[in-house]
Amino acid sequence: MRAFSHPGLLTLLLLGLVAGLGCDDGQSVTADARTLGDAGEGDDAFLRDRGVAMIVDLGLGDAEPLPYDPRLNSLIPNRGELAGGARVRIVGRDFRNGMQIEIADRDCTEIELESENHLRCTVPRGAQVGSVPVTVRWADRTVEPAVLPDGFTYFREVSIEAVEPNADAARGGAQVLISGTGLIDPTEVRFGNTQARIVEMRNLERMVVTAPPHVPGVVDVRVRNVNGESRLVGAFTYTEDLVVDDVTPRFGSVAGGQEVRLSGAGLLLNSVVELDATPAEVLASELDRQRLTIRTPPHAPGMVDVRVTNTNGEFERADAFLYVPDTDGDFALHGVVPNRLPDIGNQPFVVGGNGFTDDAEVFVDGVRVPCERDSGQLLRCIADAHPPGAVDVRVVNGASNATLPDAITFFEKIEVFDVRPARGARSGGTLVQLIGRGFAEDMRLEFDGAPLIIDEVISTDEAFARTPPGRAGTVGMLARRGDDVAFLPDAFEYFDPYSRFGGVWGDPIQWSVNFTVLDGATGDPVPGAQVRVLPVGAIAAYTGLTDDLGQAAVSDRAVASPSSVTIAKPGYEIFTIERVTAQNVTVFITPHVIELGMGNPPDPIPPSRISGTVNGIDALEKPLDPGLVLAAFVETTHSSMYNRQSLPWSEPNGILVEDGDFEIFCRPGQIAVVVTAGYIQQARLQEYRDGQVTYWAMRDDLTPIAMGYQRYISVSPGDLVEDITVNLDRPMDLETPVTLLNPSSGAPPAPSFYEAEAIIDFGAEGYWALDTQIEGPSTQLLMRHMPDMNEWEPDMDLRWIGTARQAGDAWLPYTVTFVEDRDVTDGVVIGPFVGTPRLISPEDGGELGPNRLIRWELYDGADGPAEPAHANIISITSFRGLPLWTHITPGPVTQYRLPDLPPEFALDAEGMNLTIVPVIRRGGFDFDDFGLSDLGFSRRRSYGVTRVNFTP
Repeated sequence: MRAFSHPGLLTLLLLGLVAGLGCDDGQSVTADARTLGDAGEGDDAFLRDRGVAMIVDLGLGDAEPLPYDPRLNSLIPNRGELAGGARVRIVGRDFRNGMQIEIADRDCTEIELESENHLRCTVPRGAQVGSVPVTVRWADRTVEPAVLPDGFTYFREVSIEAVEPNADAARGGAQVLISGTGLIDPTEVRFGNTQARIVEMRNLERMVVTAPPHVPGVVDVRVRNVNGESRLVGAFTYTEDLVVDDVTPRFGSVAGGQEVRLSGAGLLLNSVVELDATPAEVLASELDRQRLTIRTPPHAPGMVDVRVTNTNGEFERADAFLYVPDTDGDFALHGVVPNRLPDIGNQPFVVGGNGFTDDAEVFVDGVRVPCERDSGQLLRCIADAHPPGAVDVRVVNGASNATLPDAITFFEKIEVFDVRPARGARSGGTLVQLIGRGFAEDMRLEFDGAPLIIDEVISTDEAFARTPPGRAGTVGMLARRGDDVAFLPDAFEYFDPYSRFGGVWGDPIQWSVNFTVLDGATGDPVPGAQVRVLPVGAIAAYTGLTDDLGQAAVSDRAVASPSSVTIAKPGYEIFTIERVTAQNVTVFITPHVIELGMGNPPDPIPPSRISGTVNGIDALEKPLDPGLVLAAFVETTHSSMYNRQSLPWSEPNGILVEDGDFEIFCRPGQIAVVVTAGYIQQARLQEYRDGQVTYWAMRDDLTPIAMGYQRYISVSPGDLVEDITVNLDRPMDLETPVTLLNPSSGAPPAPSFYEAEAIIDFGAEGYWALDTQIEGPSTQLLMRHMPDMNEWEPDMDLRWIGTARQAGDAWLPYTVTFVEDRDVTDGVVIGPFVGTPRLISPEDGGELGPNRLIRWELYDGADGPAEPAHANIISITSFRGLPLWTHITPGPVTQYRLPDLPPEFALDAEGMNLTIVPVIRRGGFDFDDFGLSDLGFSRRRSYGVTRVNFTP
């Protein structure tokens, strides 16, 4: 491994400084181009070999045929198990007795000659999985063997041996490791009948998938690919909370046979229900498994426990059902149901026994309660309000009486009616408000078995808690207090706050800001990063640390919109976004040092070339000046607006002085060939040919008069594309007035020098920067030697770049603006320009100061106030090039205080660069919902740049 200091990938993306200045390294391109040229001989050899092969395939060449003209076409089937043993048919011609067949380096056995075109043999055992060559040898050893390089593929039949983990909640989402054999890409994986998403194919024996949602229960896991199909029966179990919170009716005959409904959650049809260890018959599961109907078994009189067991687990309610006699008998007292009652009063309960008459009286904790006789076995009563606790129940029936000690327990019932907010980040830590009743410090709250942390109990009907981590999806809440249990289905939704392109998105902040922090070099999560939220007007920030997924939720009742958010970790740049109002923030932070694996250098890629003919040079007007020469330069489109000089030079034959053939090296990809003809000093051209100046130094002296192009050319690495014809049929004789619309202007260091450049956009084929750049001290410019694009293909466009900068070599501060306008006949207007920034604090060469204030203003435009920015990107880098801090603010903000951070995040005492970039985005901008790519270079309509040096 080796390491190098990195200037900040995200900083460069957002600032766009290199692209904005339009600088290219011509010397390095020169070296690359000449390297490509040197590689041409080898490429010719490759093409010659390919040509010979084509001649042989077409049956051309020598008139006298060979005694044998061996051919090997294919194997059917061309795949087989690693164990071998399959019979295959070999297709070719001129097959004869005595032939030898090898698959890899092992002999194919039991060879059978069917005809001169077909052989059969038995495949030998393979050494390893993969494609291997097939070789056919003739008995006549003077005949060259025939070889299919990848003629046969060994595989292992697909199988599943293990699934880990083997259970998940019904909403799915768990990452599951499947182990087995023959696991290749593509493979289809199904849990039951539901297809799973493949996360990673680790090797032929292991793959990782995401468990799909599924109704609770046990399912088979099945994999299928070209290697076959395998099923692991009952390999995976889907679960949900199992709760029984009510039994209706709560009593029944000792003879059994009564239908009873159990209410709650996770009540599957395949549940085992036992009443005092005696199995009941399960009749139906209804209401999304929230109700289970059973038929009671016979049992002796008395209270019994109700136990439910299924794949979701086990749940038991003690003394939940009461068996009573079905015939009259002597006085007896068997039980009370329900035996737990809320303490609020007016609560019904039933006393079961025998021998009850109309004179029966019921006393709860010594107080007589109203009752009605239902039968000789049942008394229906109403309990008054009572403090929490266990009490006796006494029944007096004439001369008979009996007491059940602690027969009823009064409790403060717990119920959850609502959870606010109803969704939060999967990292957990979201502060939620609970509305219900019966809340107390000793209550327990769970999401899928994971406990919430009680933050504060405000009253018996309001509390605050923090969510545990969870997988994306909806979960129910289980609330417990003592023996009381309440269940709220679909109480909360977990989601992933990650945004692919970074930035800010989501609902308005309601107590929480959800962070995702990723490495700007690798895109990997950054665990252990400190995340801070400072609401406007607050004194102290609220903090958190990212988990293994690089995510964290900072949550408090004081967290509100707008807030400043900051992300920091030692060894990385710091990232701050001001005035955030949405709850989800994703950032990419750039490491100070990036590790690169040394490894073996890749094989050199052979150069790509293109050749053809240029027509129309001879028809152009020759120069009158004897020192000038008419020349045409054959080049190709470039991949970005600013990298024309990264193209290979027009070698070996791309500078023509008359109609004829050309051949040039080119970049691979979708390209267009562009030919520009014009006048150039003959001496300058000779200097280039003598190696005294670079190609681009010579090329810049061309005065263009015509151009032509050929589109829709696809070039692969190492390809030679031939027979391209380009006609010089596009005159470049227009003069186009260009107006820069209100760019910043004023005395230095304000901009006082202006430029315009035109670039043809070919779409997928890239760009072509015209040789027509113009500059001067006025915002009114005249662009000469322009083509008229009105009759060109409609999918082509003309992009204009206007720049306002300082005169001379200083450049900074400057502003750049982009527009698209292909109709140049009546002139072009470039604008609006965002105001060019001027830093006020810190001053150039000054100190940041104890108040850590960063402040700037925008220069006025040449014709009035400048256009305001949509957003500002502020970057701090060390003199050594390390990215230290990226800060994003809304456009109207032109000052802020750098957030205070712990000592481990100290700035560079040796000195730093501070860069301010105000941005106007194409199509408008919403600071409440944006991605970092929205501020990237390609999305900008206008941006400005200024920079100072300072110390802490």
